[in-house]
Amino acid sequence: YVDKLRRTAMLHPKLKIELRIEGKNDITLYYPEGIKGFLNIVCEKQMINSPIYFSGEDNGTDIDEGSADDDDYYKVNMEVAFTFSRETNLVELYHNGGFMSDGGVTSDAMWAAILKVIEESAKQSGKLSKAERLSTKDIEEILVAIGSTNCPGHRTYFKNQTKTAINNPFIKRAYYNFIYYNFNRWVTENRTQADRIIAEAIANKEARESAEAVKKKALNKLTAGIDKLGSKPAKFVECASKNPMAREIYIVEGDSAAGSVKLARNGEFQAIMPVRGKIMNCLKESVERILNSDIILDLLRVIG
Repeated sequence: YVDKLRRTAMLHPKLKIELRIEGKNDITLYYPEGIKGFLNIVCEKQMINSPIYFSGEDNGTDIDEGSADDDDYYKVNMEVAFTFSRETNLVELYHNGGFMSDGGVTSDAMWAAILKVIEESAKQSGKLSKAERLSTKDIEEILVAIGSTNCPGHRTYFKNQTKTAINNPFIKRAYYNFIYYNFNRWVTENRTQADRIIAEAIANKEARESAEAVKKKALNKLTAGIDKLGSKPAKFVECASKNPMAREIYIVEGDSAAGSVKLARNGEFQAIMPVRGKIMNCLKESVERILNSDIILDLLRVIG
């Protein structure tokens, strides 16, 4: 409920919410600058660039304009606040005050517009070749964004029964054009900051492509190992059962431990895989290092 109240306060800048819970400290939810002010609180001083904020409105229709009546036209109010950060990752979109947790057309429009501006700017400055492309993955780890659309008195087309994603074609066009035009102008006027954003996106692109190449190499290595050695490493001690729901595997340190476990195991369904020493903490290592580890590749061969 605190998150719901926070969203309400954030989307209504004149509203202050005082939350008192017995036995806990009082919580004040008040964002006089709305989503822009909340963005500053979320990121504090961890931003690659200064906060970017735009607001505007547009009029249009979800029906083909050649056959639409006057009653089919409606107004959408739009705003977006975003920045880029290596320390914070948050993307939240709202429509008529509701949290669009499942994305929808406003999410599609925002990602496409921001990505296109960065890619075009990178190509114009020579940091990307004409043939190179950026991916949404290259900015998703650094984008911090809060967006809101509002259509007073107009029916919203929802994509799901939970009403957590909208599907209005006009809102998608309007939100894309709104963000693309304003962000493109910001990039032109703030070249130094824009170059920092581009540098981060390109660094992510290179890391992603490197990781994909390593994964492909590891897959080829695994496949080759299966072809030459069978599906399992030489030191793997198999069990008799072929039922995956019944089989167990004991991963032990070293050959001596494997020998002891082999004497005590049930050979019908318990297999053994000895590894030497303590393997790396994969949560803290790069994909390249992980997939260059023979021990980990052997475990992948065993587990599948």
